[in-house]
Amino acid sequence: MGNNCACKLGVIPYRNLKCGKFEILLVTTLGGKWSLPKGNLIKRLGPTRTAQLEAYEEAGISGKIIDQPLSFERQSKQFTYYPFKVHKVFKDWPESSLRTRRWISMDEVGSYVKRKPILKILKTVNEKLF
Repeated sequence: MGNNCACKLGVIPYRNLKCGKFEILLVTTLGGKWSLPKGNLIKRLGPTRTAQLEAYEEAGISGKIIDQPLSFERQSKQFTYYPFKVHKVFKDWPESSLRTRRWISMDEVGSYVKRKPILKILKTVNEKLF
């Protein structure tokens, strides 16, 4: 990541289910599309803490980053997402009036997420971690 690049950092929030499968948490963007929680790098926090803060602000979750991040570049912006095991889901959160969140299975991802780079990252995480 260069110093001049527009860096977006986020998480791939997931939880394990008793049946051995897992679910991903998506949030709506301000434009109403489904995506992963993300925001701009806050230099004083650094990448991982910025991603965790965005998880709380946009999705109302806390948890633990559990693996190396996955990145892609789009329209000269660097997007980096950390696999994030959700430990707590808050009833109220900073952007709850602006966003909807929804737990979905990997089989449902294509019905919600339309951006190809995000779909690719979710597929990679699915293969890598599960």
